[in-house]
Formats: sequence, C-alpha cells, structure tokens
Amino acid sequence: MIFRLMQNWRIACDPENRGRESHWFETVPESAQATPVPGIIQQVFPGYHGVAWYWHSFRLASAPGRGERVLLRFGAVDYLAEVWVNGKVAGSFEGGETPFSFDITDLVRGDCDNLLAVRVLNPTDEPIDGYVLDQIPHRNKVMTLPEKGQCIGVFDFLYHKECVAKRHPVFEGLQGPGVMDMDYYGPVIPSEVFIDQTTPDETLCAGFNTGYHAVAGGYRSSLLLAAYNSGKGRFILNTLRILENLDKHPAADRLAVNLIQSVKSRRNYSGI
Repeated sequence: MIFRLMQNWRIACDPENRGRESHWFETVPESAQATPVPGIIQQVFPGYHGVAWYWHSFRLASAPGRGERVLLRFGAVDYLAEVWVNGKVAGSFEGGETPFSFDITDLVRGDCDNLLAVRVLNPTDEPIDGYVLDQIPHRNKVMTLPEKGQCIGVFDFLYHKECVAKRHPVFEGLQGPGVMDMDYYGPVIPSEVFIDQTTPDETLCAGFNTGYHAVAGGYRSSLLLAAYNSGKGRFILNTLRILENLDKHPAADRLAVNLIQSVKSRRNYSGI
C-alpha cells in the first residue's frame, strides 16, 4: 500500500543553524508555516537559501504486519537531507536531484500520529556545515537572474488555469501547439508555476490564470517551461511533472526524450 505525504506540511527557516541543537527533530516550533510539498523553500520564504526544516504528521492505517516493511521515499531534496521519524534518525542523503528512501519500519507507530522531520541544507556562497554552493554538483540551479521571482502553487480546482505550449521540438509528437488538453497531459500538468522572473530568452510553455484573487483584476500569467541564455549555455525553468511520471504517463516519457534531444541539437522553432 502506498501513502502520498503531500499535504499538511510545515516549514521553518534556520538561518543560525541551531535546529539540531534545539531538537527541532522532536517537535514543531511555533514559527513553522504551512508549505506546499512538492515545492521549494522560496515559495514560503522568497530569496532564502540555507538551512530549513520541514515537518509532517502522519498515521498508518495499521501497524506493519510480520514480514512487512515501511519505506519512506523522497522524489528529491535539494541539496542535503537529514530525516527523523518520531525523534529517531532515519537517515541522510546528499544530492539534489536523485530519489532516495529509508526503511522506517522500526521507527513508526501504528496506533498514533508519527512525526516526520526533514532538515534541508540548501547551500549558499557561505559555508554551512562545510558545504559551499560552488563546490557541489549542479551548482547552477541557483538562478543568476536580476529578478528571480518565485515558484508558487496554484489550486486549479479554485482558480482556473490554462497552459499553453509553443510550437517547439520539446513538444514534438505531442498534442499542440496551443492550449494543453488536461485529459491528454493528465498529471504532467503542474499546480506549481513561476512568476515575476526576468523575461526569459525563450518561453516554451506558459500558464494563464483567471479569477485569481491575489492580484488586481484577477488575472496572472506565469511560466511553466522557459529557457535563459547563460554564458555559453542555457538553463531551464520547469514545473512540468516529468520526472515523477516517467514510465507512468506517455506524455512525460515523450517530453523527457524531447528535452534531451532539443538540448543536444539546440534547435529552435519560431512562431507559436
């Protein structure tokens, strides 16, 4: 049986790196705020990089039976994750883009709530526990943009969002160009979007929200997939749910192949 722990998470910043000393792995501090998961720290704390903590309380339907194991799986944590369950160490993992899991059978309780605590080290230019941004793999994930904006969650059941794809090699062999059909793309269409960034050099997929209460007029545009030139290369902003749907949804599989081929060939289509 699979349980998805994607709701009711809390987050708190730890700029002084004192959370472990204060035993934040045993209790949730009053300063913690609600946060979307999956998501990024900056959705709740724009511009923040460093140490942050996440908490989630969950209850098993029943205690593990004889021979059964309880595995806790993460799609990815950027960059270093330390994990506790009910105040006990479950494990740690380094690497911002790789799925990982821990066997927590001996740490969970089947008859009450279980507290999951995750300490996340998101490196900066200043050393934290010996980690420095320019000394870790994939250090270009921090956007070198004048206006970094933020990644936010949009609740599609409440605020209507249309996603529009450009005519581009990334969408070759897929429905489009134009409005992305929810029935066709299914879970690949995300709830998360990028807003308020520097205008990209190329927008491949955009979102348009109507009835959005947080801005005047109830309308907001956003980015789902965009590319920026950076030196001799490019970096891509993406919220399309490709990785988590590989081998599960054909649109995700095709998008992954197209992205790789497009990056290799650096082909560019004009037009919409």
